[in-house]
Amino acid sequence: MRNAIFSGLIIVLSLVVIVSFFTPWAKASVSLSKAAKGITSMAEKEFEGTPYAGKVLNFLQKASKAIDTVGNVEVRTTVSGYDIPTLVHKKSSQSAIAMAQIFFANTEGLEKKVMLLYLLPLFGVICVFFALLGLRSRLWIAGTAIIGGIISIGGFYSLSRTNFSGEQYQIILLNGVWYTLYAYLFICIFSIVWLAIGQNRKDI
Repeated sequence: MRNAIFSGLIIVLSLVVIVSFFTPWAKASVSLSKAAKGITSMAEKEFEGTPYAGKVLNFLQKASKAIDTVGNVEVRTTVSGYDIPTLVHKKSSQSAIAMAQIFFANTEGLEKKVMLLYLLPLFGVICVFFALLGLRSRLWIAGTAIIGGIISIGGFYSLSRTNFSGEQYQIILLNGVWYTLYAYLFICIFSIVWLAIGQNRKDI
């Protein structure tokens, strides 16, 4: 009975991971006024000394002033864990790219690295099978403990060293990412407790 309870808890948490991957993870608020000024500043450096510098900068400055006259409009983008790799790969959302950089400190090869996020629900499915097999052997319980520990600790560490406010945007983490990390954390905790006090039909 005790084993069945622990197995059930891990299965429920694994399902939370899978569902959370498709729920909102983060919301980015982009200031059009700040974005326009940022683009103008970059253009000044890129086009400095070129024959087109004056025309380009004059156009950007006019656009920036036009935005200021209507007020500082904010554009908000909400993405799920599933959306982030797709949008980064298509390069269709700077907000998604900024959100992806939360989880990968080194942005080199970000398009390939961000595909690793798809492993989160996959490992959730694996934990379901491990929880069922754990009714027969400790080996599988140790597997869920390792998976849950590595993902949750790694995720919380990445978030703890991330600056969520840039010059042009601000990122707010939503429930999806928290549910995912805490679900994996409790998968690890329950697996360790199960190993410590549970009884298995077959020990290794």
